[in-house]
Amino acid sequence: MDGSNRDDLLRMPLEQRFTYHPRQKEFFVNFEGHVVRSQQDVARIRQAVEAILAPLRHKVHAIVNYENFTIFPDIVDAYSAMVHDLSDRFYAAATRYTTNGFLRAKLGDALNRRAVAPHIFESADEARAHLGTLKDTIAN
Repeated sequence: MDGSNRDDLLRMPLEQRFTYHPRQKEFFVNFEGHVVRSQQDVARIRQAVEAILAPLRHKVHAIVNYENFTIFPDIVDAYSAMVHDLSDRFYAAATRYTTNGFLRAKLGDALNRRAVAPHIFESADEARAHLGTLKDTIAN
């Protein structure tokens, strides 16, 4: 078995990366260590999110963990278009976090080009605090 196959086996399955907390109406996406290599990867993410959120019939507050996340450069535009669509349809508010400054800049720029407020923070605590602020703003 080569190294990339072993790495794939050790990664968390995509379906286990999404958690919905109904009482808080929060949707947690754990992309820690996840790799997006292709259009098929983007389509699989879209399908997984739709399967969870479409039946709810209300928007949720999302928080996305991008720690050690990798996205191939030629997929960033397709990925940000997918995020834009999901955000419009399913998210009342969303925050994201990663300690990787380069990824924050790259994803932030791509999301801005799609008119998605990136809200990408350096830590989970900062992202959660900002999500609380966004919830308060929406409630008022």
